[in-house]
Amino acid sequence: MLVFGLTAAILISVVIGVAVGALDCWGADRKAVARAEAVLRAHLSEHELDQLQRSGTLQVASPHHAGRVYQVRANSGRVTVLNNGAPELELCIRPRELLPGREHVLAHKLMIEAAEDEYTRRANVVWRAGQATVLGGRAWWD
Repeated sequence: MLVFGLTAAILISVVIGVAVGALDCWGADRKAVARAEAVLRAHLSEHELDQLQRSGTLQVASPHHAGRVYQVRANSGRVTVLNNGAPELELCIRPRELLPGREHVLAHKLMIEAAEDEYTRRANVVWRAGQATVLGGRAWWD
């Protein structure tokens, strides 16, 4: 009976410890996301923030190629490259470290603006205009 009570007490304390640790981890995640959002607000214009909020993407104009725009998704994933408004490429590129919240959007924007050629060189091209889709058909805009 004493062994059962002692085992139950240890088990309960372990469960409580894990639960408290998980809550602390989630709290740290919320703080990291809040800091990431503050960094985003500090570096994006009101227009860019509004665009990101409304459409879920940030349009980053190419500093070197007229008519080229990068659509960076807020929910991560691929970056669509538009040429004069028409989809040209889908790129897959991400920072080495996982960034909290939507901070990756700012990382893409800064890299495109500062080193576009390096950005496109490092990216994996996962789709090109005219290329068949995974299902074998053409994309709806082709």
